[in-house]
Amino acid sequence: MKQQHIPSPAHTTTNTMVGLDFCGALVVLVGGGPVTARRVRKLVTKKAIVRVVAPELCPEMHRLRGNVEWIPEEFAPHHLDNAWFVTTCTGDAGVDAWVARECHQRRIWCVNSGAVGQGNARYCAEVEVEDSTVGVIAVGAMSTHGAHPKRSVHLARRISHFIQAALHRGEFHSAFPARNAA
Repeated sequence: MKQQHIPSPAHTTTNTMVGLDFCGALVVLVGGGPVTARRVRKLVTKKAIVRVVAPELCPEMHRLRGNVEWIPEEFAPHHLDNAWFVTTCTGDAGVDAWVARECHQRRIWCVNSGAVGQGNARYCAEVEVEDSTVGVIAVGAMSTHGAHPKRSVHLARRISHFIQAALHRGEFHSAFPARNAA
């Protein structure tokens, strides 16, 4: 049987925005620092099953331990077993790249927080506007590997302010009726 070619992660972004339902899905985070803590807080609200692989945890992660499975070890490929989504945020470029490569071989979506272009997924900057979520992924030549996270956050906030102002002026109410309207 001919082996199917698995393309390597792109060094230029060709992102497609999707909304992922993490409810009941195993999400693995490799690293135990503040970036991991920020991601864990959000994933727990989305009802993901969260596994954190790190020999040590920052104080904030210790406070979140009741919500996650903590494996107090250095990363090993078997930690990815049954994972659906992975975020690597160890602060060690070599380990982060290794995790991203392992995920790629297993066809697991992976965000490499240290080198966004080495993963096959990216977090978008999100803002909540009434009952909707607006996401932004900014890309461009001036960014690392095509992704520009700080610009994404800036644009998402500006879009949120624009929509809030338009809602306040009543501009969207007739164009976008309430969900339960006939």
